Amino acid sequence: MEHVSGNIFIRTPDAPMKQGNTVLSHRHNFDHTTYIARGRARIEVVEPDRVTADGIVATWRALRSVEKAAYELYNWVLITKGTYHRIIALEDDTIYHCIYSHRRADTGEVVEEYTGWMEAVT
Repeated sequence: MEHVSGNIFIRTPDAPMKQGNTVLSHRHNFDHTTYIARGRARIEVVEPDRVTADGIVATWRALRSVEKAAYELYNWVLITKGTYHRIIALEDDTIYHCIYSHRRADTGEVVEEYTGWMEAVT
């Protein structure tokens, strides 16, 4: 689910995560901040470890990680564009928010409102 605050968009999970739940490895074409709103999570930067003959990533290898908790100072992390990452809940009822700006399709420039350009939100 996405919430709007000016030109800032806040994506939230559909439900709180249980301990051990993982947001699978993925990447975005823009920088964004992941903010831990409740609970505790490990954010890992990953890379493909084993790729099948048909090009599917079978396993991922963690390159580095950081743990963030809602009840600690600095409970966010910047994920740079193009970086494969995953989020792992370390406590039950963990909630994170991904915070970012929408962009124009032709220039990549940050815009004040949603443009309909789906690549700006994935």
